[in-house]
Amino acid sequence: MKMFKIKINLNYFLSPILLMLLQVFCYSCGHEKAGNENINVNDSSSSKSENSNIEKSDPVINKYNDESSKKAAEKCISKINDNIENYCNEQNAEWQVIIANGTPIGYSTYLRTVENDNVITCNNSVMTINRGIIKLKIESAVIVRESVGGKPLSYDFKMSGSGLNQYSRGKVLDTSIDIDTVISGRLSTKSLKYEDEFWFDEGIRLKMVELVKTKHKFSIPGFDPLLGEFSNRDYLVLTEAKDSNKLLPIEVTEKSGGISLVSTLWFNKKMIPKRSSGRIAGITFETYETDRDTALNNKPGELPFDIFESSFLQSPAILSKSIRKGTLSYRIRPLQKDKELSFVNSKEQSCTLNNGVYVVDINNVKPDNDFYVVTGYDTETAKYLQPNNWIQSDNPLIEELSKKAFLRKPSVSSIERFVSEYIRYPGLSTAYATALDVAQNRKGDCSEFALLTAGIFKAAKIPSRVVFGLVYTESKKNGELSGEFLGHAWTQIFVKDGWYSVDSALQGFDSGHIALGVSDGDPKGLYEVMGTFGEFRIESISK
Repeated sequence: MKMFKIKINLNYFLSPILLMLLQVFCYSCGHEKAGNENINVNDSSSSKSENSNIEKSDPVINKYNDESSKKAAEKCISKINDNIENYCNEQNAEWQVIIANGTPIGYSTYLRTVENDNVITCNNSVMTINRGIIKLKIESAVIVRESVGGKPLSYDFKMSGSGLNQYSRGKVLDTSIDIDTVISGRLSTKSLKYEDEFWFDEGIRLKMVELVKTKHKFSIPGFDPLLGEFSNRDYLVLTEAKDSNKLLPIEVTEKSGGISLVSTLWFNKKMIPKRSSGRIAGITFETYETDRDTALNNKPGELPFDIFESSFLQSPAILSKSIRKGTLSYRIRPLQKDKELSFVNSKEQSCTLNNGVYVVDINNVKPDNDFYVVTGYDTETAKYLQPNNWIQSDNPLIEELSKKAFLRKPSVSSIERFVSEYIRYPGLSTAYATALDVAQNRKGDCSEFALLTAGIFKAAKIPSRVVFGLVYTESKKNGELSGEFLGHAWTQIFVKDGWYSVDSALQGFDSGHIALGVSDGDPKGLYEVMGTFGEFRIESISK
């Protein structure tokens, strides 16, 4: 077996960065109740309103899978773990430090092995971040298999961190990729058809070796294991910026998940990247190669990089509760000229672009209380009725919770109150749990509130989706009241003629919410937000 080394590519650890950035959208409810972190989970003294339908003895129902599906999921996980153990040997790997805004937050190891005419590349990443008073560790591993000529064969993917465990493996066939995914013990399968060729790591490297000889600009189609979908990378050779080590800088734009992520990588003659730099969601990420001891001695998580503090957006005005009950107009300017931003359009929010400034108008309109009597959805709306790996609205426990929530004629506020009372242990220690996990464990932050709320509405046959965005909050600095916008997640439901917001974490939506992107619950929906979050400032807010 021949073994040699491969250097870093910023895209290799995009999946744990995605999970890390999910922590930004959870602060606004968790920090207010962080003291509940030490509550005994067996404590039955939590508050409960007089009209609540929640029983403190709600049973924990087993995972969705029946016995045969459970065994299939366990078999899939076992194969992935075995492959990671066999091929991700840290002793023979290259080490890199991962830096966010100048602070080390973790490390990556990379190893390329040639075995039986196949190339096997393993990419491991470990990151530790501060999330207020909580430290979170996020790990991922990706193994891709190709022929020595670069033909894609298969991949294994694993990501874990603070309650989230996701596994995926794909096998490349003649005209499709068959993909198995396990989330919260639930196995799902899908088959992606393709007609044009695409490439994994080795294939992309071989293509680059040839193309860079004659071209300064080219594209190579690839595949993103995290999203489970095809992607495309555009390459622009920055010949004028060759560094002293004779590395070739290339700007790489990866188009995946509906947005474009740009990074700069420095390559040697074999098109093996030696270091990288890129900006994602307002945070600058860098990597450079180092030895094992240096990578481990950086003590990630002990240095002052706080994911929340990095995401604070100053408000140009103090917004009282009474002001936020009415319509507000936000003038938003990108930090970089001509930077394209994305905002959600709904019954509450509309956006126009005028001379490089985005004007986002947000109202506080509420749906009628008979919102649950709805029929006849278009295809785009109807997809938000379907259960999935993240919002398991067909699970018996979530169905039972939905029946309790809708026992009497409900309103938006009654559903918000129901979910708020059901999640007895709010806090910051959960990374991103599924709706079923929340239903079983009854803990989480605003993303968990949002997913469970969506599950309850879906089980009642009401289209529901998760929103990632910003919410207004206040704090005192040096005795002065300061307004800030922080990352937040909430729910939207489709009612008769459009989408309306439901915020169970804060028990009410108002015009202090700015929606940046939506998702069916899958965290890959955050891709839509990455190109906007952290890339603008609010110039003014007016009534």
